[in-house]
Amino acid sequence: VLRDGAPAQQAIIQEELVAAGAVIRARLARTQEGYAFAAGPENGQYLRFAQAVSDTTRTRTVALVTRGGEENIRMLREGKVPLALAQADVALHAYEGRGNFTGEGPYSSLRTFGSLYPEPVHVLARADAGIQTASDLAGKRVAIGVKGSASRTTALRVLQAHGIKAEEHLMVEVPLGEALVGLRQKRVDAVIQIIGMPADSVRDALDEIPLRLVPLEPKAIAALAAAKAGYFAFTIPAGAYATQKEP
Repeated sequence: VLRDGAPAQQAIIQEELVAAGAVIRARLARTQEGYAFAAGPENGQYLRFAQAVSDTTRTRTVALVTRGGEENIRMLREGKVPLALAQADVALHAYEGRGNFTGEGPYSSLRTFGSLYPEPVHVLARADAGIQTASDLAGKRVAIGVKGSASRTTALRVLQAHGIKAEEHLMVEVPLGEALVGLRQKRVDAVIQIIGMPADSVRDALDEIPLRLVPLEPKAIAALAAAKAGYFAFTIPAGAYATQKEP
């Protein structure tokens, strides 16, 4: 048992407990002739979707709390689960053995049987942080998600597309809920999250504190879409969130 309570150590312990819990529940599901469904973090839309499937289908499925899409794909490849949710870019990179999956080689037996909904990149910034465009994120404290989440990987690519180097001392690796608390407490300047819209967590945060939805820049959008890695231009329409006056 670690007794000094260092935040970094506590974060590692929490990550490992979440991973171990998912594996245990997956094995239990198999023993009961059910299907473990690798979903995502607590309060996330992936988990809510997987839970809805479990509640409304005759086939017994068990929604698993995980760190996100990258971990889900790895659990699928290792045979720990038969079903998983992941962003399109992560699934493509796993299939081709690129990006964060380079060392594992192509996952050529990976198959998809449904595309659920687009997941726009949300860049949320404190209204007093001086962030008008995505390029203004340079030098700011940005919450990008946790290792094992597909959102974190995409957030880093978005920063790179804007010419921003992800400096470790500025990147904050915490789940979305904790990141939004960090915005409220001014411990972070901005949050990048890839999530279906309108997202309840984003809507609640916008209602509670002065935040700005920051647009990506056209050149960065074009570069990301041209990479043919599962990205395409998407507009969050005006009014999708109560405080959002423009698309």
